[in-house]
Amino acid sequence: TCALPICDATLPAHRTVLFDAPPTAEHLAAVALKRLTDACERTYGGRVRVAQVRIYETPNCWADALASE
Repeated sequence: TCALPICDATLPAHRTVLFDAPPTAEHLAAVALKRLTDACERTYGGRVRVAQVRIYETPNCWADALASE
């Protein structure tokens, strides 16, 4: 169990995700772009395309992953 009560109140469905590379914003954006692109292809059969994913580290610092055309 979590020692902090905030864990149960704000993260009831929390999952830990392990990556094969450091979890930088750049890597997370690239992984999210790939997963979203695959999901859209399966669901919409090419009718919907993910063009960009942006992951924020802070309000003024982010990383973008752009889809190739």
